[in-house]
Amino acid sequence: MPKKVHALLVGIDAYAEPVRPLGGCRNDVRYLEEYLRARLGDALVLRTLVDERATRAAVIDSFRSHLGQASSGDVALFAYSGHGSQGASTRSARHVGGLRAAPDPDAPRRGS
Repeated sequence: MPKKVHALLVGIDAYAEPVRPLGGCRNDVRYLEEYLRARLGDALVLRTLVDERATRAAVIDSFRSHLGQASSGDVALFAYSGHGSQGASTRSARHVGGLRAAPDPDAPRRGS
């Protein structure tokens, strides 16, 4: 087992028009958090970002400030639940159907 697991969990349900809101991403984060706490106990170092707190800037900052704390023997875990985006793959990348998928924390959200 790793010394520590630095986990960043992001879930976005609330989106502004014209983006369709989702209805289970916060639950995904909550259930994954429960699972990780039960399995890892004190080895878990957790940060969660949901809905309006899950901005692009906050996710990037959390990669640097939170996941960046992982050292040799630790695990850095990122989990995202929400809308994503697709784009053409580069020639060097091999993805199913010639597309790459990525989280999209910049999609418009309700209340932002």
